[in-house]
This record gives sequence, C-alpha cells and structure tokens, in this order.
Amino acid sequence: MELQQRLHSVTLDSSEKDVLQWNWSTDKNFSAKSVYGQWEQQVQARDEMGPLSKCPCCASFEETPEHLFLHCQFSWNTWSLIMVWWQMFWVCPPSLADLASWWFGTRFRNLERRIWEVTFFATLWSLWLARNDLIFNNTSRSTSEVGDQIKTKVAMWMKAKFDIKVYSVEDFKCFLHGIRKLKL
Repeated sequence: MELQQRLHSVTLDSSEKDVLQWNWSTDKNFSAKSVYGQWEQQVQARDEMGPLSKCPCCASFEETPEHLFLHCQFSWNTWSLIMVWWQMFWVCPPSLADLASWWFGTRFRNLERRIWEVTFFATLWSLWLARNDLIFNNTSRSTSEVGDQIKTKVAMWMKAKFDIKVYSVEDFKCFLHGIRKLKL
C-alpha cells in the first residue's frame, strides 16, 4: 500500500528521455569502485554495531565476514547458484581474500571481464542486503530469490554502464553465456 501511495505522488514528464543512472557515484555512472565504496560503508556500519554471536542466516556459527559471505550454507548455496549461471565449477575458498584473488585473477576479456567483476560485487552486496533484511525486517530470502536479485543487479549495472539497449534485463538473466561473449 505504501508503494502505491508513493507512485501516485510521482509526476512523469513525457518530454524527458528515460535514463538509467547510478545514484552512488557523483557522475551517476556505474563503477565497481562505487559498489565497493557502498559495501565498505555498510561493513563499517555493521562493525560499529559490535559483534553478533550467531550468524542470522543459519544461527549455527559465529558471524564473521568469512562465514557470512562464504561459509554459511545460505551464502555457499548462493555462490554455487551464481557459478551455475556462469557455467563454472568452483570450490569454496577459505577466506574472502582468497575468493577475491581467484575471482579477479580469472582470465576473461572485455565485456565478459566487466560482467564477471560486477557479479562479484553484486553477490556480496546482495548477501549483505539479505542478511540485513533478516535482522532489521525479519524477512528471510531464499537462495533463488537472492540469486535472481544478483542477476538483476548485474544486468542493470551493466546496461547502465555500457548503454546496452539491445538486450533486456531478462536477456541478461537468461542468456548470460551468449551476452558475455559480445564485443563492445
């Protein structure tokens, strides 16, 4: 109901062209750096809250960055779903540093490399948001929901950064293997 009320107060100007813009950078363009900056701010805010005794997603282990983003069953399942989307096999690394080292050491070129890098940040960001939804809104997400959110973020961020109009968000989500081979 609140969304409907907000939408009714919006006035659209048909003389203006629709644009995708990224609100977390001063130039309104997407960059991996701006995503990382937002992620750092969220992690810092979380650290200021002090430690939580148990992971909110599984309630089985202490919440550490490695557990939350990698070793929690929920996170591991999410990363595995993303690897299937990329048609890749993987082994969960012991630390986030090892994950980042492997991820950014993977040899892709051009658009494919950009999509791969964005996928890393979109996955971390989405796991963080799912965790916060659980803590602050008592709303749990399924792995498939978070996976779909990641794919949507990747598609929208890439379309905004590279002005890719030929392919829809759904095309990105469903046909990544073909799209990532394009040359811009």
